[in-house]
Amino acid sequence: MKHNENLPGVLKSGDVIRLFHTEQEKFLTCDNYNGDNYVFLRTTARSSAQSATSPKALWEVEVIDSDPCRGGAGTWSILYRFKHLATGTYLGAAAITSDSKESKNVILNCKIDEGSTVISHHLNVTRNTKDINTVFELEQAALIEEGDVYVPSHSYIRLKHLCSDTWLRSTNISIDREKERPCMMMIGTSSFKEDKEAFKIIPVAPEEVRDLDFAADACKVLEDFTSNLKNKSSEIAVAERKNIVKLLDDVICFVCRAERRDNEDSETVQMQSIEKARERQKLLREQGIIREIFKILEAFKEPDGEKEEKEEEGTSTVSLSDIRDNKHQCYKRMLRLCYKILRHSTQDYRKSQEYVAKNFSLMQKQIGYDILAEDTLAALLHNNKQLLVKHIRRKEIDIFVELVRRNKPEYRYLNYLSDLCVSHETAINVTQDLIGNVLLKTEENFNLLIRTKIILPEDKQLEDVFEEDDDDEENENIIYLRWNWNDKNEEISLRELVKQSRGDDNNSFKMLYYYKYQLDLFSALCFNRQYVAIHTLREELTIPLILICIRDKHLPAILRASFVNLLLHVHVDCSPQERVIPVSYARVWSETPKMVTIYDYDREQERDFAHFDGVLKFVKDYLHRLAEDGWNTADSDYNKLTFEIINLACQLALFGFYNFGQLLELSSTVLRIVERLHQQHEPQTISSSSSAPSGPVGWAVSNVAMVMGNVALGSHITNDQKTGHTQQQPHGIINPTATIKSDQNVVLSLARVIQILDFVLDVRLDYRVTAILSSFKDEFEKESWVKGEQEGVDIINRRADELTKESIRLDLDHSGGKMFLRVIFLLILHDDPPLVSGALKLLFRHFNQRNELVKAMKNVQLLISHSNVDQYKQIKYDVEELSRLTQESELWIPVQ
Repeated sequence: MKHNENLPGVLKSGDVIRLFHTEQEKFLTCDNYNGDNYVFLRTTARSSAQSATSPKALWEVEVIDSDPCRGGAGTWSILYRFKHLATGTYLGAAAITSDSKESKNVILNCKIDEGSTVISHHLNVTRNTKDINTVFELEQAALIEEGDVYVPSHSYIRLKHLCSDTWLRSTNISIDREKERPCMMMIGTSSFKEDKEAFKIIPVAPEEVRDLDFAADACKVLEDFTSNLKNKSSEIAVAERKNIVKLLDDVICFVCRAERRDNEDSETVQMQSIEKARERQKLLREQGIIREIFKILEAFKEPDGEKEEKEEEGTSTVSLSDIRDNKHQCYKRMLRLCYKILRHSTQDYRKSQEYVAKNFSLMQKQIGYDILAEDTLAALLHNNKQLLVKHIRRKEIDIFVELVRRNKPEYRYLNYLSDLCVSHETAINVTQDLIGNVLLKTEENFNLLIRTKIILPEDKQLEDVFEEDDDDEENENIIYLRWNWNDKNEEISLRELVKQSRGDDNNSFKMLYYYKYQLDLFSALCFNRQYVAIHTLREELTIPLILICIRDKHLPAILRASFVNLLLHVHVDCSPQERVIPVSYARVWSETPKMVTIYDYDREQERDFAHFDGVLKFVKDYLHRLAEDGWNTADSDYNKLTFEIINLACQLALFGFYNFGQLLELSSTVLRIVERLHQQHEPQTISSSSSAPSGPVGWAVSNVAMVMGNVALGSHITNDQKTGHTQQQPHGIINPTATIKSDQNVVLSLARVIQILDFVLDVRLDYRVTAILSSFKDEFEKESWVKGEQEGVDIINRRADELTKESIRLDLDHSGGKMFLRVIFLLILHDDPPLVSGALKLLFRHFNQRNELVKAMKNVQLLISHSNVDQYKQIKYDVEELSRLTQESELWIPVQ
């Protein structure tokens, strides 16, 4: 290339581009299908088609010059070739003959209306660089400036095949029509030039080209190695093994986009940014690196593999049973790195997960040999409901339970079983049922679990335990753990086990965490009312036993949190408790009271919660202490415990354990907790100017008003304004939410607080509807005549105004809504989008109470006639009974 041709923004020989069809919104791609390479337009299900990039859609531009050694800048008057970067082949066109596959595709899929639109050629690829069919011309598809001879690097073009004198034309012909969702649309050529058949040239960054080169070269090296593993019965050379291990190390750093420090083990490298790593994850799959990884794993046989099969296949003689020997440590590390690559390449990437899932059977056979097969499987299945339902059967559960037996007290296998039960807060009922039957219904497997018992002294009753001070060091140990492993019965108090684990006793530490993850497994088995586990566990893990452990401050906070979660799923979220419908729009006129007050308003009076009195008292006391003493967010274990207790309080509210008056007290308490949390991190103001906002709330109000004003006026909002650091911010005042420790449990706790407040607002709305109806009923029965429609509306409006003015009694904070607004403004400025959205919803509801009440009244339906009331009650009873029977049924029918 001449120096004067090296112009910026101009298409040049050697540039790598993508060709995007503007009408079809698809990339020109070359890929292998049924053993042959096809050129096609790839269909995508993404909302933005241009984001569906693939390394198989990269083309290198070659400018044809009289001197074959020269390239140069591209102009509209010269010829071009396009080299497919992934395969090294050249884009060309071949005539469609009567016996070709393409001719059959045209006949089957395309109706030809005019002779001018006949598809005479189809695009293909060839390795012959001298083939005249690989030459194309470019024609501009958009207006260009007069005298501009160079092709811009972002231009719109039409492609003309030089040899056949035809123009590229898209079709509706599916090459892969056998698939359920065809994505390969054939592209051919036609003598008729259409304006809509235009391509957009999209330049590719050099970094992406370098990534493709690395992946292609790595795949070639791995292909040679797997070929040697398959064809040689002798040991692979030490140097070759070391080179492969080094390459696998580099692949891990490559896909994680991480720079490995000196002496750092690549197994500890973590994904830096999943958004940036997505293209490299795709490269590993599409360039065949994952395919070669599985070939390496297949080369190592199971220990029970037959000798004749080994000799017949001629594979490596190293078996998984020998992989732990020191002389095979290089192979062991190689396999561990292979599984690490599989784990990183599938992280949060559905398509790669589905690709790897095809080899589940191989990965399952290699579990238990310390090569990270079980870790990779657990990570692959974590929060992946589709794979869990499709691939987890009784055989896989038995494998994990056997791993628990062989490795106890290693607790991570219990954690893997927990991951199989729940996906994205959704219960996998089939898996829960399988694990429950295998682990809890079989005596041999049930002995793997640690049993929990209350052993009281002869002079003490269970009621006396709850009257003791939680902080008293002299409280006796009454919770004991028992287990029978290797035909040996052992027993120890829970406090003593905790005390030993805090010392140098590593075995006690493992036993304590084994017990902790066992409790987490129980919670996962009971999640979403799985009664196979609930009926078995509630007999041993009673409410008093769990409550004693929750109250015991000598236990680690993380263990107490597990007990709180267990209490929720074993005793609270189960029959006979049912979620309360906060606003009831179907009302029976005869059951409407004539007078209603806050503390006697309870639509669930028939429920008996006496056995939960201790739980309700503990939750109340804990939240009050939190509101008074503050929340130290520096301790992550304490944050977990606090989240579980706030979550328990939220669920108790949703299941109707609180009447309306208690709900108002609960809302006031959680508001004080959030306000105190921000006050603890409130910075001292340096400036004492009277014009500065007072504290974090004044800062919050001023910033919220400024941001919303900018949005309303369409003004430009800078990044600093979005994050709260603005030019107008007074000296010495900083964002108080920015100093709160960014612990996920704190964020989840705040989300539960918003859920509690939203529920209380719903119950308050229902109370106001009931109060209006009671007033209307009282007025109606006082008169012997029926009032007119307008008079009834006036009564409702008058009573609605009275209720909305009862701010002192019905406000959630008992302070006229001032603290409620302070807390809402602080939550609005949080960094978590769902939290901000929930806070804004509460803010809008607070300032829209009257309209909300009027709208609710319009939706109320009163049942007056006896027949309608009887039918309503019967239908309600039948629906509740059907729901109960469905939940308690052990027959789970998967949804297709």
